[in-house]
Amino acid sequence: MKRILLLMLVLLSLSTVAQRKIGLIVAIGKYPEGGAWRNLSSINDIKYIKSALIQNGFSEKEIDTLINEKATKFGILKALDDLITKAKPGDIVVFHFSGHGQQIFDDNGDETDGFDEALIPYDAGAYYDPVSYKGEKHLRDDELGAKLNAIRTKIGVRGSLVVIIDACHSGTAHRGVDEKNKKQETMVARGSKDAFTIPGFKPNIKINFASAGESEESFIGGGVGNMIVFSASSPVQVNFETRDAQNMGVGSLSYAFARAMTDLKPGSSYAVLFEKIRAQIQAKFPQQIPMAEGNLNQEVFGGNFIAPETYIALQKWINDTTFSINAGFLSNINRGSKFKIYALNDREEKMPLAEGYISLAGSFQSIGVVSKSIQKGEAYKVKLDEENYGDFNAALLFRTADDKAKQSSQVISQLKNFIKPYQYLSISDNPDFIVDVKQVNNGGLSVELIDRQDSTRWSALVKKNDTLSGDAMKQMLDDLKKAMRISYLRNMADGGSIANNMIVEIIPSVKMEMGADLSLRPKDMFSIKITNKNSYDVFFTLIDLMPDNQVKVLVPYEGKMPEDFAISAGAEFLIEDVEVDEGTPAGREFMKFIFTKSAIDLRPVLSRSSTRSAGAAHSSGLDNVLDDMFKDSNDASSTRSVIRSVKIDEVGVVTRSFNIKK
Repeated sequence: MKRILLLMLVLLSLSTVAQRKIGLIVAIGKYPEGGAWRNLSSINDIKYIKSALIQNGFSEKEIDTLINEKATKFGILKALDDLITKAKPGDIVVFHFSGHGQQIFDDNGDETDGFDEALIPYDAGAYYDPVSYKGEKHLRDDELGAKLNAIRTKIGVRGSLVVIIDACHSGTAHRGVDEKNKKQETMVARGSKDAFTIPGFKPNIKINFASAGESEESFIGGGVGNMIVFSASSPVQVNFETRDAQNMGVGSLSYAFARAMTDLKPGSSYAVLFEKIRAQIQAKFPQQIPMAEGNLNQEVFGGNFIAPETYIALQKWINDTTFSINAGFLSNINRGSKFKIYALNDREEKMPLAEGYISLAGSFQSIGVVSKSIQKGEAYKVKLDEENYGDFNAALLFRTADDKAKQSSQVISQLKNFIKPYQYLSISDNPDFIVDVKQVNNGGLSVELIDRQDSTRWSALVKKNDTLSGDAMKQMLDDLKKAMRISYLRNMADGGSIANNMIVEIIPSVKMEMGADLSLRPKDMFSIKITNKNSYDVFFTLIDLMPDNQVKVLVPYEGKMPEDFAISAGAEFLIEDVEVDEGTPAGREFMKFIFTKSAIDLRPVLSRSSTRSAGAAHSSGLDNVLDDMFKDSNDASSTRSVIRSVKIDEVGVVTRSFNIKK
């Protein structure tokens, strides 16, 4: 027995030793003279990334670098192959790229916007030439993704891969304003504003719901190890260089990553790291939107997964004491709601850094004012300690066929007592919902929550001589709040300046008579065409409100970020092969198209695990991200002066509907 235990200890020790931290840094600061690509400060990124890795357990000899003329496409792919060979099960691997980026025509039809994203190696051209260059030296996301997924396969479930892309897909050198010093300076962008296209190319901008989620535009998917991808900007944005303390040019993402790592608490997750990175970048460039993909709830450079914390991140500073958050009425935040601000990595929350109130609230965004100025460039979370309910309220009527039955009376009394603390709920003879209590054959009770459309929103069975469990009543409350949010969306009126120039068409696969009301049956197919006639890019969210009041977020779908769904000025966006679910009940189905100038994500609020049938759109699995948005307090909420100059909710809403027939 002792020999067996000794052997097990030896094997465990070997396993622990075998887990390594390895990295590859690719930095291209000098491109060929006379070429179209301008030089960058990418070489300065190396010391920051290396230092951050070494401080977190990476050995310098395990960090390979590929610089300037060595970073050709062949050189990068070979270095990645070497990294694949080197990687072993359980390893933690980092791949970092600093250089130019560019969009290039999609060559296999897997991209929503019709373009592949590409990194620009040393030997890549910038423009198509039918004789000398056709884009073969661009490192497309498909090619890079295949190499990264091979690494994930090698490192296995105990390993993790972190990808840092300090490049962009649009933009060139710009004249801009230094937000801190309010002076003009040349701001260098890492990429080209012009996509690499072939003559006559027209991007096929579309989503095919039948294959959504199968092919990946990003590098997420395919392997078995967790992969985190940090990108310096959204797909339609410029990534600007910044300057370090020595006034040297440096990549905004590389510098923010290194600075965020210096004071990151041990055991922090990638979610916390990303918020710190975002705060660093947006303190300098407020309009630049860094992105993160993958399961961010893993310990940084570790294997453990961490239970996610529910919080609202401070989104953007407007001035020294005013900021925005991406939450509003739909999250039960209203004007006058009070909050406290904590450092993002402060889980104990014993000492707030500042207190404040909501001065403006819209459907999806709110403006907060703090009592004192706090340091910019740091990541903070907003914790509401007082919410008022605005238009979110509901009246209930309790009904039973036999009000003399003891068990029925007990259950109704139990539910009435349960809802008493919730200020947004009341009892009325003109109800929004009916709680129907009926006796069933086994002597117990059936309890149902029914809305005005006679749809059952919640139900439970109660055993004979028993009452409802606490879990059952909590589920009723959750389903009631979900129904209230759906009602809010269903009744949201069309309009808004953005919507005035958005054209939305539902196109059935079968030709219909002109002027006829659109009617579809289960399994029928249709397409959606959206045209942006605004002079600016627009993001969109698509919500499907079914006849039975079920709701699905169709766009963004699973595996995608809200920033992925932008429609350029003057462009069309096609959603193909949408199928009516086989089990869809008869009635009117509504599709709400919500257009915004900045990306929003309603999946946490309208959490649903269902999808459109047979390979159609994936909805969010984030059912628990914002689990309880209705906080209950009997205190009065103060309301102070409104900041009139601040605009929120630049939102356009367009509704399209059709009949579902059986």
